[in-house]
Amino acid sequence: MIHIIDRNLYGQLLAKIAPKIIENDVEYQSALQEVEKLLFNNNRTVQQDVLYNLLITLVEKYQTENHPL
Repeated sequence: MIHIIDRNLYGQLLAKIAPKIIENDVEYQSALQEVEKLLFNNNRTVQQDVLYNLLITLVEKYQTENHPL
């Protein structure tokens, strides 16, 4: 099923969270907090799902580059 993103609502989320490439552990922890909030929100909107996936991608990139197993 294809979900249509409301660009206005998504823009509001982006403005609030301001996701970007994570450059240090402070930004990493902040991103993890946002991921956790979205993860445990059982009523996420389509826009929140898109933001969640974006943040997960950014967190995984930082982890791979800075905290390899």
